[in-house]
Amino acid sequence: MLHTETAKKQDISMKNTRVKVPEVEDISKEEFAQNYVGKNAPLKIRGGVKHWDAVRLWNNEYLQQMVGFNTVEVETSRDQFEGRVFEDVEAVNMPFSQFLERLTLPEGETDYFVGSWLFPVLTKDVPDLELFETFEMFYKRRMLMARGGNSIAFHHDWYENILCQVSGYKKLTLVDIAERAYMYPIQEGKTQNYSPIDIHQLDYEKYPRFGQATLYETEIHPGDVLYIPFHWWHTVDSFERNIAISCSFYEGDRKLLFVIDKMHRHNALDLEASAAKGLQAILDSQADDRQKCKQIYKYAKERELSSILLMYVHRSNFLGMLR
Repeated sequence: MLHTETAKKQDISMKNTRVKVPEVEDISKEEFAQNYVGKNAPLKIRGGVKHWDAVRLWNNEYLQQMVGFNTVEVETSRDQFEGRVFEDVEAVNMPFSQFLERLTLPEGETDYFVGSWLFPVLTKDVPDLELFETFEMFYKRRMLMARGGNSIAFHHDWYENILCQVSGYKKLTLVDIAERAYMYPIQEGKTQNYSPIDIHQLDYEKYPRFGQATLYETEIHPGDVLYIPFHWWHTVDSFERNIAISCSFYEGDRKLLFVIDKMHRHNALDLEASAAKGLQAILDSQADDRQKCKQIYKYAKERELSSILLMYVHRSNFLGMLR
């Protein structure tokens, strides 16, 4: 019986193909644009921000001196902290100095973290990277802080992301947008960019298709940079006193079309045959990128194609293209 159970566990652990996220130590913005951003493929850059003063300076004493007097909004979510799809998020206000004190406590005993950029005085410690010029539209910078021990559930973002590790380290697992069908995405509510799959307790009986997904794995340590492409699924485990800067960029029209086309070619948009045929006709048309984007939005709205509409909804205010 024991031998059978062991064999079963080994079989489950081998269901997914696991690969490492590609790594480099240095890369030009041209190569980055062509081989990674242009191909919607992730990349780790070892030591990409090791020159940042933040990596050297951002201990509690420095942050207390520079910005400790600020009052900050801190999010709480036991669900998100423990790697579940979160439905219990609340926000509380506290002095930043109080939050810094909480970072000195043992891992895993709190669900507090800061998730927004609040301190302009600190921007000098985290200067823009040349790679940022690859993207068309800067959206926001966020300062992510936790004492470690927290796990964020599988989700995808509606924008390109450059994640820069300042303190502590993170382990991430990513899944390509083309494999959306394997992720069992939530269909309703505010968490439609989340998956119910728990990377730490995989249930192949409940989610059998997930076993077909290729898992891209990586770790980022202080000074490392990770490019997470638009719409790629990822889960994040943070360890030790953990600080990261997340720099996000909305995709331009050409990149949006590339992603829609990629997902369409891999049947990842969950479209009926007639809807898929109509979308393909727009993608194959001679219209310019801007016109194609508008035509696809109109087409998706008329047919209530939620997998496409959500991409537009989350960029509409920024681009103003849906007015």
